[in-house]
Amino acid sequence: MKTSLIQLSPAAGEIDKNIINHIKWIEKAASERSELVIFPELSLTGYEPTLAKQLAVTKDDPRLQIFQEISDKKAIIIAVGAPVQCSNGTTISLLIFHPKKEIQVYSKQFLHDDEVPFFIPGQRKSLLVNGTAIGLGICYEISVAEHIQNVMATHPSFFLSSVAKDQRGVINAYQQLPDIAKNNKLPVAMVNCVGVADGGHCAGKSAFWDDHGNIIRQLDSSSEGMLTMDI
Repeated sequence: MKTSLIQLSPAAGEIDKNIINHIKWIEKAASERSELVIFPELSLTGYEPTLAKQLAVTKDDPRLQIFQEISDKKAIIIAVGAPVQCSNGTTISLLIFHPKKEIQVYSKQFLHDDEVPFFIPGQRKSLLVNGTAIGLGICYEISVAEHIQNVMATHPSFFLSSVAKDQRGVINAYQQLPDIAKNNKLPVAMVNCVGVADGGHCAGKSAFWDDHGNIIRQLDSSSEGMLTMDI
C-alpha cells in the first residue's frame, strides 16, 4: 500500500489553521498517488494535553467534513490526530477517513503517566483496509509489550506509529521500532511532529524501516516534510 507520512509543525490550539496545513499535504500525497496518508499524534491541535479538553472534537465535527470530501474525491485514506470527546472523557485518537465509508476512530489504549490526568484510554481496535489489517500505535504504545502483542495477533501487513516525540523519545523509538520490525517480520513506520509541543520541542525524524529492521528513508529533525513508500 502506497503510504505517506506527513511530518508537520502544528500550531498549538489552532485547529482551523492546522486543517489548512493538513489539506496542503494531503493534496501533495494524492498527487503522488498515495493510498494512505497519516499524520502525527494530535496533529490537528498540537500535542498540548492541558488544552485537550477544550479543544476536543467529535467525529461528526463539521470542520472535519473536508477530510471526508477529499477522501471520497481522491480515493485516499486519511488518518489525522486529534483529542476526541467521549461521554466519560477525552481520548488521544486517530480519525481515519475512508473513501465513501464511515469514519473510523482509533484511540490510544495505553497512556503515559503524564497523560493520565488529561485523557482516558481507548478501546482495543484494529484498522482494516480492504480486508487487510494494519497495525497502529500512538506514541507511548510502541514501548508497551502488551500493545505490540495485541496488534500482532491481528496479523497486520505493516505497523504505523503516530507520535509526538522529543529528541530523547526519538532516540528510544529508533531502538524500539527496528526491533518490532525484526521480531515480527513486517515493515514499520513512524510519523512525528516538529516544532513546539507541551513546552518542549518535537524532534521529527519520521521514517520507514523494512521487515529486517533496516531504516529505508527518513526526514530530518526540524522541517516539515513528506515520506512516501509502497509498503
